[in-house]
Amino acid sequence: MPSGINLSSIMASLPHWELWGYVAAGAVAIGVIGESIHEFTSWFRRYSWWANKGSKASALLLIIALVVEVVIQVKANGISGQIIAFLSNQSAEATLKAAEATLKAGNLGVTVNNLHSFVEQNERIADDQMKAFKQFAADQKVQSDAEIATLKTYQMKLAATLATVKKDEVELTASVNTISELRQKLHDLTTKRVLTEQQAKELTNAVAPFAKVTFDMASTRDSDSPYFAQQIGLALQKAGWEWASRVDLGSLVFQGLPTLGSNVSQGLQVDLCRSEESSLAAAINAVYMALLADGFEMTHNIFADNEASSRNEPCGRIHFIVGSRL
Repeated sequence: MPSGINLSSIMASLPHWELWGYVAAGAVAIGVIGESIHEFTSWFRRYSWWANKGSKASALLLIIALVVEVVIQVKANGISGQIIAFLSNQSAEATLKAAEATLKAGNLGVTVNNLHSFVEQNERIADDQMKAFKQFAADQKVQSDAEIATLKTYQMKLAATLATVKKDEVELTASVNTISELRQKLHDLTTKRVLTEQQAKELTNAVAPFAKVTFDMASTRDSDSPYFAQQIGLALQKAGWEWASRVDLGSLVFQGLPTLGSNVSQGLQVDLCRSEESSLAAAINAVYMALLADGFEMTHNIFADNEASSRNEPCGRIHFIVGSRL
C-alpha cells in the first residue's frame, strides 16, 4: 500500500458507507415485510394498487436493497482492508526504526542496563556545554557593552566637536557679513555718486510726461554731492521741468546753472508743501522710481504750508536735497 495514503480521509469515509449499509438493511427489511403482508394477510387489499402490485414492488425493493447492501459491504470491507494494511505497514516501519535505533545505540555502547547512566552522562555533558555557552555569551555581552560605551563616548565627543564647528561657522558667517558691510560702506565712502549718460537719459524720459514742474536743488558741501545734484537737475531740466534757483547764506553758484541751496543732511531727499502732495505725487514718484532703479534711494518730507517761509522752501515747487553719502 502506498505510504502517501491519506488515512484520515479514508477513515472519515468509512462511517458514511456504514450508514448507507444500515439504510440498505432497512430497505431489505421493508421489502420482506411488504411481501409477507401481501402474501399472508388481507391488509391494504382495499387499495387496488397494493392488491395488484404490492407483492412485485416489495420483491423489487428487496432485490435492489440486497444488491446495494452487498456493494456497500464490499466497499466497507475494502476500506477496512486499506486501513488495516496501512496500520500494518506503519507498524512494520516503526519496528524497523526501533531495530535501527537499537543497533545505533549498540554502536554507541548503550544497552538496556546502562541506558539510564548513558542518558545522565550525556545530560551532564549537555549542561556543561550550555554553561560554557552562557559564560561565553555573558563575556561577549560585557565586551559588547564596553564597546558600545566607547562608541557613545566618541559620539558625544563628535557631537561636541560638531557644535563647536557650527558655532565657529556662525561666527565666521557673521564676520564675513560684517566685512561685506564694511566693504560696502568703504565703497560708498570712496565712490562718488554719478549718473551715467544712459541713466540721465532714462531719468529724463521717466519725468518727461510731467513737463513744466518747478523745482530747486540743495546740496551738502562735500566731494560728490554738488556734482550729483547738478546731474539730477540737468536731467529734469532736459525733460522740460523748470529749475529755479535756491538762494541762502551758503548757496553754491556754478556758471550757467541755477543756484544750489546749501544743506547738511545724508542721502537723497525731497521736500514738499502738504497742499501740493496730491498734485505732485505722480511726478515725484517718477523721479523716485528712476533713481531707485539706478541704486539711489530717495526719502520724502511733507511739511505744513505755514512752515515754507522759515524753511526757505516756498510752496509751488519741489525741493530736491542731495546730502552726503553717509
